[in-house]
Amino acid sequence: MMIYLISFLSPFISIFNFIIQIMLVRYFGLSEILDIYFLSLSLPILFSQTIHAGFSYGIMPMLAKSDENSSKIYSNQIFLVFCIGISLIFLIATLFVDIQLNFYSKFNSLNLDDFKIVFILAWFYGALTVVLAALGTIFIAEKKYFQGILLPFSPQLGLFILLLFGSQLSVSWLLLSSIIGAIVGVMFSLKGIYIYLNSIFDLKLSFEIFKPYLIKILYAGIGSSIFGSYLFIDSLLAIQFGTGSLTALGYSQRIVIGFGNIAILGIFTVAIPELMESLRKRRWQGFRNEYLSLMKKALSFSLILSIFILLFINFFIEFFFISENFSQSDADSLSNIVKYMLPGMVAMLATAINCKALYCLEDFKIISVFIGFAWPAIYSFFIIYFRDLNLISFGIAYSISWIIIFLVTFSYIFMKISFEVNKDKQLKI
Repeated sequence: MMIYLISFLSPFISIFNFIIQIMLVRYFGLSEILDIYFLSLSLPILFSQTIHAGFSYGIMPMLAKSDENSSKIYSNQIFLVFCIGISLIFLIATLFVDIQLNFYSKFNSLNLDDFKIVFILAWFYGALTVVLAALGTIFIAEKKYFQGILLPFSPQLGLFILLLFGSQLSVSWLLLSSIIGAIVGVMFSLKGIYIYLNSIFDLKLSFEIFKPYLIKILYAGIGSSIFGSYLFIDSLLAIQFGTGSLTALGYSQRIVIGFGNIAILGIFTVAIPELMESLRKRRWQGFRNEYLSLMKKALSFSLILSIFILLFINFFIEFFFISENFSQSDADSLSNIVKYMLPGMVAMLATAINCKALYCLEDFKIISVFIGFAWPAIYSFFIIYFRDLNLISFGIAYSISWIIIFLVTFSYIFMKISFEVNKDKQLKI
């Protein structure tokens, strides 16, 4: 039932995000300003998304296992301290922005020296998204699904208010509004985690306490980096195709992810709590049944959605995006990229469910490292291989890489679960 309730909510979340993208594209178009905006966010968001995925895939099973109240409080307190430490690393990264700017200048012709403050703000924003991700992970592990889903969208609310009422917008203000929205989101969530903050300073900390969290986040982060590594790859390879190329890819990814949320947000949100509960109650047979049920729903919903997008994406982009800053040729280019990404979207959404199941298993380290390095390698290879097709090469590479990774992860998970099911049967005998 919760899957369908959250699925009912997800279109409204996606519509809200689409409105923000439409406002951005109508105001800025495919411009150098937005190229710099997306470029400044590429590394902070890559790292924060990877950490978020590490929380969602790696830490959530650990938190969901805690049945006793005292154990749950202790686990969440350690997790919060760990999260604060990671956020401080993002703030330290602001001291090295000059190195970042020098690195990017080797790959594109954009004048970045005048935008140092933008890159600094992007790291501050990344630090806050890590905090929001940690709080959302705690809420979802406790089956407070709606708080966990809505909390990460608080930065988007800040950006929406700026776009709605602001004038003479700049890249700095885009990031500042997101930062303010994130701070407001953190403040509103404090009531829900007060029980964990109450005695957090009394904790006796040591490396051994953090070690299980570090291991889970490390491997889950490497494996789930496949969901964010495109940001860095696109930032290096897209600029060569001209001004607005990185922005066009940014919009295409947001369209795919936004529609994808409609298909699987409900399934994705409840996956780990439901899988862990099935494992506790019905052992590995129950886990396998629940996993296959979630996968069938994910594939069915995403396939139906991909057909809908294929039929109506041209109309959608032309109706909402075309303005004096966004031409018909821009709309056609964006539509074509999205169409080539659709097979990859289906495989990506199914892989997201695979990763939820993967980090409920014990043997996840080798496969995590493999997919973490394989996806960006495959994606980069096919972008270069099909480079004569311009930006369409990114859409083709996206689909090929996700289909391969889906098949690898599904085969591995099914094999491991089947092994555990057979072992349970032998124990009964």
